[in-house]
Amino acid sequence: MTPHPHPPVRTPLRDRAPRPASPSGFPRPREALSPREAVVPGRSSVTLLRAEWVLPVEGWAIHDGAVAVEGARIVAVGPACDVERRLLGAPALDLGQAAILPGLVDLHTHVCWSGVAPVRLPFGEWIEAMAGEARAAVRSDLERDAARGARRLIEGGVTAVGDSGPVAEIYDAVAASGLRGTFFLEVFGPDPRSAREAFEAARDRFRSLRARARGERLAVGLAPHAPYTASEPLYLALADLARREGVRLATHLAESPEETDFVCRGAGPLAERLARRGIPVAGTGRGPVAWLAASGALDGVSWVLAHLARADAADVALLAGRARGPAPGVALCPVSNAFLGVGSPPVAALGRSGLRPGLGTDGAGTDPAQDLFAAMRACLRLTRFGPDLAARDVLRAATLDGARALGLGRETGSLVPGKLADICAVSLGPSERPLEMEPHEAVALLGARERVLLTMIDGRIVWRRNPAEVEGA
Repeated sequence: MTPHPHPPVRTPLRDRAPRPASPSGFPRPREALSPREAVVPGRSSVTLLRAEWVLPVEGWAIHDGAVAVEGARIVAVGPACDVERRLLGAPALDLGQAAILPGLVDLHTHVCWSGVAPVRLPFGEWIEAMAGEARAAVRSDLERDAARGARRLIEGGVTAVGDSGPVAEIYDAVAASGLRGTFFLEVFGPDPRSAREAFEAARDRFRSLRARARGERLAVGLAPHAPYTASEPLYLALADLARREGVRLATHLAESPEETDFVCRGAGPLAERLARRGIPVAGTGRGPVAWLAASGALDGVSWVLAHLARADAADVALLAGRARGPAPGVALCPVSNAFLGVGSPPVAALGRSGLRPGLGTDGAGTDPAQDLFAAMRACLRLTRFGPDLAARDVLRAATLDGARALGLGRETGSLVPGKLADICAVSLGPSERPLEMEPHEAVALLGARERVLLTMIDGRIVWRRNPAEVEGA
């Protein structure tokens, strides 16, 4: 979330006027100047999406803009008058007072828990409650709830996901939804004495799932769940497997004070939970981020680190300055963190570090709305609209930066000709909109899953809402 090098142009968001015959004066992104020569005017396979604003993420906002899609790819982005002139006869879908965006990327979630009712408890008690849900879960129920959760994300403009879950049936449900991204197979095993057995079982499940998943939009990764549910030897074994197999890993890290107490001192409710099971716990003298970095598990493999709600500036510097392998992806889940009362991620420090974190919803158990627009607003509140973060930065976090963390940045995450047509559109109806609101601010502050008009994956509309159903439109 590095601040944009140029301040955004502030142009009034106004009611639709007759379309100008020439560009409105708003700076054009370089991509808009040359729609692909392969596009033939009048070709029936080309579809135009048109709206009051197009926000490419890579490039300037375009007033009265259009995006042209052919097959699964974006072929042109620019002012509507220019795109339509080059593509005479192409069918157009005019979305009116709306913003066309790249599809959102939910970098960390658990769609299989979409049926879990959120309960506010101290973190240690909440973990116990979720463990009880997991023990009682039936695979068919997890698959059903995962399908519902994936659909809910799509209805909120999400086109790519980093989803974590414990069984292969969840993968099947997410893959069937059409979402792209990575399914991280969760692995548990807090007892270091049985790490080998836990690893071998996880390895076999992973290889079986990956063998049948090749070629799908949804890749398979590995997820040692958290420092208090997976031992250090298990983390290291899974990291080694990921290096050899060329896959990504994800984990919960620095999420709560209880986790810090567990890792640093071997104390607190999470340690007591393991002690009741006869599992030895010893403090490391380090915080969770420093512990994981010192273990070597981060070396030479791509990670998505979820939460970092208890990370400090030293932790951020440690992650950003790593020389042994790629910098890890970071998934901020500020709505979930606020629900559990565990703290707030160091958004400003992360923005200055160059790590470029993405955003996640974490799951219905802590974020029942499953709304990435709410996550954008939460990030802005954490910086109090200061100079460290702008609305365009949080939109980038919810799109391109999340895509890059999943290895998809070359294919999706921004509206650029040649990229996959993963697109969403959100209503910017006039009822609550200040006249002078900059378009990125309008999306971040007024956007909501209930205002998403359209979600497109691979050039195919997979969700569309009647504009009359949008409150205030």
